[in-house]
Amino acid sequence: MMEEEKKETEEEGLKYSDIAAELKQMAMNLKDAFKTTMESERAKELLGKAQDVFDNFIGVFENLGRDIKTGKLERDARASIYQTIQDLNKKLKDYSESAKAQGKK
Repeated sequence: MMEEEKKETEEEGLKYSDIAAELKQMAMNLKDAFKTTMESERAKELLGKAQDVFDNFIGVFENLGRDIKTGKLERDARASIYQTIQDLNKKLKDYSESAKAQGKK
């Protein structure tokens, strides 16, 4: 069956080697477009920004490790949780008092 398809295609004037040549040219064009894009100023700028982000991550993780070792992370977490609960309690109390006051009207 494959031989018949090849024969029909070649009879129409289009050869598999023509298709292969076009595919090869397309691959070369894609390679060139990718290279041109990667060498552009915008790509260099984005690469620099990406490197900055990763450098910042490294700093964050180093600080996190230090904070864990010294207990600062735990102290900060406890203080934050405590403050959040206090704020929530105040809002709940204010709401209850307001609702009671409106119910008396």
